[in-house]
Amino acid sequence: MKTYDNFFVLSNEQINPDTYRMVVEGNTNEIIPGQFARLKINNKMLSNPYPIAFNKNYQTTIVYRSMGKEDNLKDLKVDDKIEKINIIGNGFNIDKEVNKPLLIANDIGLIPIYYLAKKLKEKGLNPEVIVQYNSKDELLYLNELHELGVMLYLALENDNILATYYLEMFNGNNYDYIYGCGPKPFIKAVSNIAKSSNEMLLIDTSTHEDGVIIKKIK
Repeated sequence: MKTYDNFFVLSNEQINPDTYRMVVEGNTNEIIPGQFARLKINNKMLSNPYPIAFNKNYQTTIVYRSMGKEDNLKDLKVDDKIEKINIIGNGFNIDKEVNKPLLIANDIGLIPIYYLAKKLKEKGLNPEVIVQYNSKDELLYLNELHELGVMLYLALENDNILATYYLEMFNGNNYDYIYGCGPKPFIKAVSNIAKSSNEMLLIDTSTHEDGVIIKKIK
């Protein structure tokens, strides 16, 4: 776990009914896609790890849901101080040689997947992305993905369309690497369907005790 000190809020905006995007400034130049942030504010380390949407030029974008009294991050204003950020998880290996990556995410797990897609595009790759949401009310970061120019497949659970449906359909599409991010049941479903495919790297967002679990499957 890496720790960075002394950050200041550059912006903090609401992006859907219960989700916010905050940009902070500080020395976090080593953050990679798939890592999460725990924040220390007013001498209190918050328990929830938050997904990181982007990091460049000492500016880090964190996406979070309003979780009630314990966090209350939405009250932070421009120039407010964040005393410490702990970076959790090993993240995705963006240096691995891949030709046709498939990225698959559930709900808030899309945030690390977006960051990963952005980095893969910078390497000249064209990842395809499958995203599953519980309902249309929870959609987020779709415009950002469209702006990247990735092929995007949307699954809505309340319409009885699951990301695993696309995965089953695409299983023969010669993806040489599958990256996934989401809660434990989602990750389990993905691994069960895709276990006959090539190597995968899946991040479980539902394990908070040690941040995230990295699971490699061949």
